[in-house]
Amino acid sequence: MLISEGYEILNPKGAYVKLNGPQEINIELTENSQIIFETLQKSGEEIDFRYKVKKGLTYNTIDKKLLPGSKFIVSDNQSVVAGVRGTRFAFESGEKSIIRVFEGIVSLSLDDKALFADMNKMVVFDVFNKIADLKELDIKEDELIKELEPEEDIEPEKQPDEKKDEKTEKSGSTSESKPAEDAVTSDLTNLNIGNVKKNGTDYFIYSFAPEFKFGFLKLGIGLNAYQKELNGTMYYGIPSATDSTDPLSAVTLNRLGIDLGFLNLDYGRSPYYTYALGMLANRYFVPNALVFDAAFNLYNVSVWAHLPYELASFVPFSFNQSSSLFSAGIKLNAFDTIIDGTYIYESSVLTSKPFEHVAILSLYKSLLGIKFGAEADLLFGGSLKEKLAYGGFLGSFFDIPPFAQFSLGLSYSGDYFEPQLLGPLYERKRELQTIKLPEKPYGLGAVGNLSLNIFNFASVDIGYKNYFLGEGLDVLSGTLAVSLKNIVGSMPDFTVGGAYLNKGLFTNGTFNIWDSDTFFEVYVFYPVIGTNGLKYKFYYDPETAKFVNSVIFESK
Repeated sequence: MLISEGYEILNPKGAYVKLNGPQEINIELTENSQIIFETLQKSGEEIDFRYKVKKGLTYNTIDKKLLPGSKFIVSDNQSVVAGVRGTRFAFESGEKSIIRVFEGIVSLSLDDKALFADMNKMVVFDVFNKIADLKELDIKEDELIKELEPEEDIEPEKQPDEKKDEKTEKSGSTSESKPAEDAVTSDLTNLNIGNVKKNGTDYFIYSFAPEFKFGFLKLGIGLNAYQKELNGTMYYGIPSATDSTDPLSAVTLNRLGIDLGFLNLDYGRSPYYTYALGMLANRYFVPNALVFDAAFNLYNVSVWAHLPYELASFVPFSFNQSSSLFSAGIKLNAFDTIIDGTYIYESSVLTSKPFEHVAILSLYKSLLGIKFGAEADLLFGGSLKEKLAYGGFLGSFFDIPPFAQFSLGLSYSGDYFEPQLLGPLYERKRELQTIKLPEKPYGLGAVGNLSLNIFNFASVDIGYKNYFLGEGLDVLSGTLAVSLKNIVGSMPDFTVGGAYLNKGLFTNGTFNIWDSDTFFEVYVFYPVIGTNGLKYKFYYDPETAKFVNSVIFESK
């Protein structure tokens, strides 16, 4: 029989199931196992194949290496995810999640932890204690295959009568009911206490926002309060222009996610946004705010929109505009070539806003996972008035989140164009009104970026831009985070890190690692309860020309 998206298989005692898919994919299920197919898409030779192991053991063989852009992803109820290209591996879901690799390499992740498992290795995930243990295989492949098939003398379970099983047959299952423990998953550790800056105002916040997942639905109801000064008036809800002293206002919606495959709606904390090939917009986000994103996917067309609004409180009902940037876009896949268009609107009422409209168009093709293509950017309106700011990029881009990102190519920045203007510091600079577009073009230059997650004990990001034809721009930036827990297993999740940004690395023929424009930060994070803990930061803020100390209790 044919299997489609949303189909669920419950394999009873004594039963054996083998599934055959495109690209020489085979899946074998043991008895007493349960899986659900979340995505089954095929476009030409590219596939997007994702299923969840609710319980039991599956044995997967991908005998033909999948093409770039294809996905084969297996997950479980505890957010353990395995992604592969061509290999043989087994995925077991129970009290602990176990992935056994018999051939090839499997990339694994659990929350913010990521690692690789290669041939003849196994990884045991203890989700409760957030521990991933890499070991040698405990069973040979031929022994596991032998265990898959039930003994011939096992009697099949007695079939239920037709009346009792009518509902089950319609749902495509072979069991009468789903286990109650698979109905809901939750994360109760999302706690934040400390100082934040929002819309130019300092607040001391108190937030507890547990999240629950009900199949395709994610829901987070939070209790939020804040003060404008310590020992000052306690306000309830999310910091906004309308302060409320009503305790009922503390109840807010912190997360709402709906994933139906063709339709994806997500309301929650701002993620990072990189548009096209990252020439203009790279890792932009809205700090300390909630936003709304929506995407609609149909065949080879994807349409999406980003709306920066957040619900401040239910009682009284009020919402804020959490940022001034709105964006929307469309992506087309034509003969394995992606045509990507993005529009951004800067709605700020500031009289000195540098631009009002942004248009980004990119064209690229993937080869062995690397995108080769071009991007063109145009800014107009705002303080530009009748002028145009323009730039472009021609080169390569490689991304395997969360493990690695790499880009290298030639960039051209014309009149009034600032490369990567929409980055992580954009919102802060807009509040301080320090965004300045260069009056003369940087011209033609070489740019590169490298981001790595090194077996989950360290993450590194290095970027360099050198515009050699034109006015010139010479920028070196980098970040580093090291988790001592993944180096010394007995230690708690103790993390140290830092950041660096220097404009003018080579000035007048000299090498300068520090000047008035240099941003520098070091921090230490120590867990107290689960993923919540104390974070100490010491940094130099070039916008105010001051060294700053900060301590906050937050969720890692």
